[in-house]
Amino acid sequence: MTVSPPGPVCRAEAGKPVPDPGPRRHTSGPRSGGDTRFGPAPAGTAPGCDPRRTRAGSSAPSAPHADTADTADTGPTPPPTDRTTHEYGTQPIPHDSQEYAMTVTTVRKSSRTGVVALAAAAMAATAFTAPARTPQDTAPAAAGHRATQRAMDAAVRAGVPGVTAQARDADGVWKAASGVGDRATGAPRGKNDRFRVGGITNTFVAVVLLQMEAEKRLSLDDTVERHLPGLVRGNGNDGREITVRQLLNHTSGLFDYFADQDYAETYLTGDGYLRHRYDTLTPEKRVAAALSHEPLFGPGARHAFSSTNDVLAALIVERAGGRSYEDEVRDRIIEPLGLGATSHPGTGVHLPRPSSRGYSRLFPSAPDRIDDVTEVNGSQGWGNGDIISGAGDLNRFYRALMRGKLLPPRQLEAMKTTVDNPDFPGSSYGLGIERYTLGCGTTLWYHDGGTVGWISFAATTEDGRHQLTFNYNGDWGAETILPVLNAEYCDTPSR
Repeated sequence: MTVSPPGPVCRAEAGKPVPDPGPRRHTSGPRSGGDTRFGPAPAGTAPGCDPRRTRAGSSAPSAPHADTADTADTGPTPPPTDRTTHEYGTQPIPHDSQEYAMTVTTVRKSSRTGVVALAAAAMAATAFTAPARTPQDTAPAAAGHRATQRAMDAAVRAGVPGVTAQARDADGVWKAASGVGDRATGAPRGKNDRFRVGGITNTFVAVVLLQMEAEKRLSLDDTVERHLPGLVRGNGNDGREITVRQLLNHTSGLFDYFADQDYAETYLTGDGYLRHRYDTLTPEKRVAAALSHEPLFGPGARHAFSSTNDVLAALIVERAGGRSYEDEVRDRIIEPLGLGATSHPGTGVHLPRPSSRGYSRLFPSAPDRIDDVTEVNGSQGWGNGDIISGAGDLNRFYRALMRGKLLPPRQLEAMKTTVDNPDFPGSSYGLGIERYTLGCGTTLWYHDGGTVGWISFAATTEDGRHQLTFNYNGDWGAETILPVLNAEYCDTPSR
């Protein structure tokens, strides 16, 4: 479960980007070899700024618009039933109570505990409190999704610039948008927008690793050292004691590189971001920032989200597969499922069209300042937040995952074996996916994704019959996430 504290996010728009050919679909960003050895990075002990942290909102005009056309972002949406007879991940699939813990969307681990507590308290105070019911796997029928549209419009009134969403259930596909996609021109948010999905990237990486386990290329109980020899060492960190499984369920104890002060000041906040937003970064540099710190606890002791785990998981994908993580995701997931709106940016800085602008509050000293942060070098999120996609593609992905189209039963069961998140009671984390039961009894499997300028949320019922994905083109407004989920999954059929 994720907390989204208010306060300034860590990037700003300024100047013009380095000339760039734009996003390249399914490309591999440049990176250094997997055998890189680390020296200690500069120590940073003060709290850093997490780029997935949400912010308090500011007002923006609402421009709701929705339709129920059953079309995908780049063409016809496949029928609700997916069919396949192929082996997992290699061949094309035919296109056919109080919700305290649901303070969602961008911060998995924050060093600013006071801000986290403030956000959690605000969420508890504003949470939708549907009567508790017997847990169920299937949500009520979404008759027109009118309540969901109203909740999206309310998020915009609360200050989120714009929202795009798509739901998929037994009645078909519903698309909607509200608010603005461009604050400068007033252009509305698009129903087919592509956006940076942030941490939702982690589910894609986990699926690839689990497919590799099914193919006997690795074991979840392999140590990190086996695949990345010598990489995780120093300051009490030891890859010989951490397993692949512990990376995926975030029980490794490794420090989150986002919380490293030197890294944050150089790449994530204010003037440092303005100077470095177009820099190409290697994953090894980010891991080195984490390893300059002692681990938070011993491997397996508890759950604590750390983006360092996700970068290491993507590096293991490359070592086990012998080629880039982007190629593995493309050939195993993107192409078989026909995810035409999904891509890796490599070192590109632009978003493909159709898309909206992304916005952030960057400077603590200027909390009312909102900056356009649409453009950033994609390598800065390599492996744990770089994927660009759309709501329709993410719904198709999670539907296929829950229906057993991407993983054999044993690996899907492993993915859905969760550990409690002690920081947020009621939530639990599996292997690249999370579980939560709403107050109305509907159990969701989901992942949230926050990156500077964007908040995304993709959820599905366990039976794979009902998905909802939505995205904010601003990285604040966490208190409005839960009402959208409750409107879609808990409202009565009369809505």
